[in-house]
Amino acid sequence: MKNLFTLIVLTAGIFLLALNLASAEDDPQVKKLKALCEEGNGDACFHIGERYRTLDRDNKTAVGYFLKGCDGGHITACTHAGILTQMTGQQYSPAWKKAAKLYEKGCDKDSDKACFNLGLLKYKEGRQKAAKKYWSKACDLGNQVGCNNLQTLNK
Repeated sequence: MKNLFTLIVLTAGIFLLALNLASAEDDPQVKKLKALCEEGNGDACFHIGERYRTLDRDNKTAVGYFLKGCDGGHITACTHAGILTQMTGQQYSPAWKKAAKLYEKGCDKDSDKACFNLGLLKYKEGRQKAAKKYWSKACDLGNQVGCNNLQTLNK
């Protein structure tokens, strides 16, 4: 009986692994989400972006869906799009400017992570006053690392 249970668990694990390794293009759930995304559903766009980012490890495709999700009102999608966009650039580059706008959109909607990331970007640009502003808001929204960074800058 114990061997049968082990065989069932292993078979289920292999099946789930195969589902995860299947291309997003073949996944019926992704097809449904894509249709919703095309209709402007920000949540659907975010979830497709997460699929591409985590399972398919395709940041280029993921950022496109995160941008659509951000436009559709999904604030976490704005932050994720900002992170992936910032990763493609360097200090003062157009990519960083675009990332800052995405973080700002999220921060304006009270996303502590977006405020924190915007503060970090500003700090890396050497703009401590701006970094303090955004880390202060992140802290007010409950982001402890933002509080710690703000405290360090205020010393």
